Amino acid sequence: YRLGLAVLRLGFEYLASLSITELGGPILERMRDDTGFAACLVVRDGRDIVYIQRAASASPFASSVNVGTRLPAHATVLGHVLLGDLSLSQLRALYPESKLEGSSPNTPANADALFEQVQQTRARGHVLAEGFFEPHISTVAAPVFGENGHVIAAIGLTLRFGPPRPSRPDA
Repeated sequence: YRLGLAVLRLGFEYLASLSITELGGPILERMRDDTGFAACLVVRDGRDIVYIQRAASASPFASSVNVGTRLPAHATVLGHVLLGDLSLSQLRALYPESKLEGSSPNTPANADALFEQVQQTRARGHVLAEGFFEPHISTVAAPVFGENGHVIAAIGLTLRFGPPRPSRPDA
């Protein structure tokens, strides 16, 4: 006896039936274990990114972001990955205001500047940024593609750099 192509078809059908969090969990844990940094899986909900899964780092300087946390897509590198499939007209419709609210000097000023940054990220296939959303936090992120070839999620690693957080006096 030997296994035929039907076994592969069954395997792919099983994988297709799993949710992104079921598939992503082991990947996030391996990323965390291999690097020592917190790993996350995020999706876009309108103008926000939403953390749907996280593998926390054992580091005492780990990020305080939890599953369910929402951040502005235009102001985060994970958001830039998730906005990669949108055209300039779609971004202008999503961000019609003339000036986007910034969280840091890296936040694009408007939809046109956002489109330029998003397209650079898309062309590279990943993004690495230090202090993009908040000081002393670095993030590397890449897209997760669905069966249709469109970005359905972003996966990333986050680490703290720079001066340590002040210690608590009662610790």
